[in-house]
Amino acid sequence: MKAPVWGPGTRGWTVGAFFFVRFLGSFLLLLANGCSKHAIFENKEDFEIRIVSDLPQEVSIPSSLWDRVEGKVGILPGTLPAAAAPTSSEGSSGEIIFAPLRVYLIEKNDGILHHPKYKIDYPLGGGKLDLEEFTTGQTGSFYFGLEIPEIPGLTDLRVYYVSQARARKIDGEIFGAGCNVYMNISAQFQKEMLKEGLKVNTARNRHVSVLAGLFILTAQKGKQIVVTQLKVTDSKNSQLLCSHFSSSNSKESSDESDK
Repeated sequence: MKAPVWGPGTRGWTVGAFFFVRFLGSFLLLLANGCSKHAIFENKEDFEIRIVSDLPQEVSIPSSLWDRVEGKVGILPGTLPAAAAPTSSEGSSGEIIFAPLRVYLIEKNDGILHHPKYKIDYPLGGGKLDLEEFTTGQTGSFYFGLEIPEIPGLTDLRVYYVSQARARKIDGEIFGAGCNVYMNISAQFQKEMLKEGLKVNTARNRHVSVLAGLFILTAQKGKQIVVTQLKVTDSKNSQLLCSHFSSSNSKESSDESDK
């Protein structure tokens, strides 16, 4: 089996995202050291279970963010090495090991998702979530949650978000942090751990602007660094994504100003 590869990085920006940190921080990115904490995720009945067997495609992570993940300093921007995962979750002391990933999508309002509750399991290194495959186009809210399953004893959990959603204004409020903007949302996650999950609304595709991008999950297991990721996109609404993140040509929306 070919190991997942995370490819050469690019320079990222860490400024200009304060408004989005506040917005995203008002919700929960549900991630736990191997187990969900809220009853909405603990109830295992009626889940539509998806098993993703495809290994993740190569993804580019801002080199300055990768420095944070590795705890290294002095690496020149743009020189992020391609990091290959082992074929199991075991590794030697001090190295990066790749973890599996579990995603939850759960309706708050009926008819928002094709099935009321999804549990999606990804292989080592994570994978891609295309929102278009799960949402119906109706207006309402659903919850989004993540966890690293099957690896006990994780500590120092960190959650980073790399936005790949164009900033746009809807009813006077900004949605989307812009292209290649990244932020550490760990503090907000820790504060909101026990709540219901990240609640997003599909009205005028707000959920796409909130979720589109990369979620980078890291933790410690002894001296090893455990890493996984989720690439969130929406093939039906590619005009809302950064052009390099979407396989389709972007186009401007007539009633929403993108930046």
